[in-house]
Amino acid sequence: MSVSIPAGRINKLFGTDGGVMLSLYADFPADFDTDTPLLVTIDALEVPLWCEHFERRGASGAVAAFADFDTERRAQELLGLEFRIRYDEEDDDEFYMEDLIGFAVTGFEMRHGSTENGGNGGNDDGNNANNDNSNSGDNNDDANGGDGTPPAGQFAGRVADYYDSEANPLFELEIGGRRVLVPAAEEFIAHIDFEGRTMKMILPEGLIDL
Repeated sequence: MSVSIPAGRINKLFGTDGGVMLSLYADFPADFDTDTPLLVTIDALEVPLWCEHFERRGASGAVAAFADFDTERRAQELLGLEFRIRYDEEDDDEFYMEDLIGFAVTGFEMRHGSTENGGNGGNDDGNNANNDNSNSGDNNDDANGGDGTPPAGQFAGRVADYYDSEANPLFELEIGGRRVLVPAAEEFIAHIDFEGRTMKMILPEGLIDL
């Protein structure tokens, strides 16, 4: 997102060819270059001032000359105006996959037709059914998840490494003393807790057994 911040003020004329003296605020960028316009408001309109000349004078001052304001009379119109600089604000939600190295990871494998809660619920129904009548065929179906689908497999470990690739980026997960590679895709990431350094994943069946 692009935002503009107050960066200084145009104080007085300097010379007779449109030069002006500037006071620079603390937020004025140390690496400023003349490809970046200074923004002022004239008659309720935002006007970009392109520097044809810019020279720092100490830590909080500068001398500048602007295109289209190249006479003393034109430069007089700018005196007293505060100017701003636009910059791109970083997105706080943006992260890189390699930032997740070292995170604890938990999750489950989504077996065909199952959900995380559905799989566990199937076990509960199956246990109750077996307690009522262990010889009932219908109850045996409930024990397998109600629809014949086994519960999803749980796993826990940590992100040991990340392999960047345009075609197939991968996480290396350390699970139960062994290391497995899984796709580093946002569609498989259910939740990330950056403060707690934990991640929850939902993976297709069989990935962690490859």
